[in-house]
Amino acid sequence: MLTIPTRFSVTIRGVTSQANDNESFVRLLSIMFEAGFINARVPDPTMAKQFRHIMYPDDPNLASLARWNDLQATRWEVHPAFRTWLLDVQSAIPHRR
Repeated sequence: MLTIPTRFSVTIRGVTSQANDNESFVRLLSIMFEAGFINARVPDPTMAKQFRHIMYPDDPNLASLARWNDLQATRWEVHPAFRTWLLDVQSAIPHRR
């Protein structure tokens, strides 16, 4: 997300985001996590599939710069309710070269 060029600025909770800025990236990640658009999947050897999902109410501070090391071990997945919509949007966009 940091490398996507923008033509406009985005303000999240009163702070204007900047391209190529970790703090802006984490702020955007946090709002998508809080909204339930994405979910966190973390390694967990005690679980049968060796991972578990974390929802925002379980750990509201996960998507923060203070937890940078935890973020590195986290896989972010689009919530299943939004996947079909994203695939439809993606298929409607002509491929650019």
